[in-house]
Amino acid sequence: MTTALFNNLGKTSKFDLINKLQDQGISTRPFFDPLSSLKAYKGSPDQIRAQHDNKNSYDISARGINLPSAASIDKKDVKKIIQILRNKYD
Repeated sequence: MTTALFNNLGKTSKFDLINKLQDQGISTRPFFDPLSSLKAYKGSPDQIRAQHDNKNSYDISARGINLPSAASIDKKDVKKIIQILRNKYD
């Protein structure tokens, strides 16, 4: 799986970017969220500790998306994805 990690999305969330790509016919997935951010751990002492101790995980999760990675993707598809990302992210 190929993951794109953006330095600064500004006011755009990874979900906004995913939706913009979807509008262009490109299916992506959000980068995995830290386990301690899941609803099952909400409000638990371990969640609070994990948020404090795992700042990098939370940071990366907020800025990453998984790009299409099927074996059927060719150079033309890759170039299209790159161009759309450049246009949407700039």
